[in-house]
Amino acid sequence: SIIPRLVQRRRAVGLVGEQAVMELYVSDASGTWTVLATLPDGQACLIASGGDFQMVNEPATVPGAPA
Repeated sequence: SIIPRLVQRRRAVGLVGEQAVMELYVSDASGTWTVLATLPDGQACLIASGGDFQMVNEPATVPGAPA
């Protein structure tokens, strides 16, 4: 069935000041992703979408510190 490949689940959220919530949705099956900004009144705006999503776990960097 194609339906499981199309399902995206919320993987991350973050605040955009006091104005909105940023939400990242990802399909593990297809690698597609979508970023939404959701306002306090429930309206949502599509910010971006794409494919080839890959989760990375990189160490934190400190600006000005030697590499």
